[in-house]
Amino acid sequence: MRDRPLPKFAPMSYFHNPPSGPITSGFVSRIGTSQWRARLAPLAVFQLLATWAERARRRRELAQLDDRQLRDIGVSPIEVRREIIKPFWSE
Repeated sequence: MRDRPLPKFAPMSYFHNPPSGPITSGFVSRIGTSQWRARLAPLAVFQLLATWAERARRRRELAQLDDRQLRDIGVSPIEVRREIIKPFWSE
């Protein structure tokens, strides 16, 4: 049994930079960096899909605001139009 604590899980940062150090170096060397990334790839895809869904939802909400509400938040109708015509994958 290990008496050392396991590292905290942070999928996106680990996906780009696999963990290193005394706790994880043995684990990464045993499974290899490419296998590590392959195991985290589904999490990255899920996060990307969630980001796209959130963008689409926010743009739908923005499109429903009237002129008074837009003035309250300091956004012009032209800026709203530019934002809502963007596809969901575009930032």
